[in-house]
Amino acid sequence: QVDRRTQGDRKPAELGYTLSVTGGASRARLSWSALYTRVDNLDYRTPANEEQYTIRGVGLARSHDDYDQLTLRAATSPAPRTMLTGELTYLRQGEGSIAKRFPPINLLADSLRFLTGTVERTLRLAVQGTWTPVYGVNLSADLGRHFIGNAGHVSGRSDGRGVWRVRAEIRRRLTGAFRW
Repeated sequence: QVDRRTQGDRKPAELGYTLSVTGGASRARLSWSALYTRVDNLDYRTPANEEQYTIRGVGLARSHDDYDQLTLRAATSPAPRTMLTGELTYLRQGEGSIAKRFPPINLLADSLRFLTGTVERTLRLAVQGTWTPVYGVNLSADLGRHFIGNAGHVSGRSDGRGVWRVRAEIRRRLTGAFRW
């Protein structure tokens, strides 16, 4: 967009990006990573509604917009075939949504750019563990706690919940010719 002469030229800039850095410490016994993602409010939306593609609220890109997220992780291997990871994530989610229609041109303003409305804030503390007791068998668990401020985009409302996932995999490699 190069002109700003008419109201139709005043569409806020749309920006989405992820920055990440990784490294090691303690003589390679510890690895760490940091990621920051930002997605503006009007990303993944277009004034031509027929060009906006979603199925069950999920678009071609990420499932939501109008947010930023900072994630810090540290991982170590305390024993052979074992990995432990700690995670700290801070997420700010505005009220923008890919499910909403693009606003009329006369309502466009810089206030629609990033973190609109009541901003929900989530702090996630988590630990993940994986273990491979024998070749082809993988066991993993993810245990975390979410602390949510302005829950549901209601100012002053707080919420929290424990989240977990346990997974067991058995993998077997098949080799040889495949015949019909």
